[in-house]
Amino acid sequence: MRDYSNMPKLEWHDDKVNMARIKTQIMREDPIILIMPPGYNFDLDSTACDCEASEGRILNCDPASALSSLAKLNSDTALEDIGTTAQVAGLIVDIDAANGQLIVHD
Repeated sequence: MRDYSNMPKLEWHDDKVNMARIKTQIMREDPIILIMPPGYNFDLDSTACDCEASEGRILNCDPASALSSLAKLNSDTALEDIGTTAQVAGLIVDIDAANGQLIVHD
């Protein structure tokens, strides 16, 4: 299993400063963990998002489709923009619903 302990973490807030920080991190192709708010719905169709299930996590998701699906489930349009940015940067997304985290990495 991939080690996430050395990745920077940011709490998810849809504000200009936080979004700029997240996008900058992603465009530099650096990994980042997004801590989602309590009650965030992570119930997406992993097959439709090209994900693999492993050890309680959903791994190696296409960022644009996975984050777009999560954005629709949670009425969180800013997350779609992050997914597009991650796809352009050539990154993937792991979803750790048990800990409320989205992990964007190479």
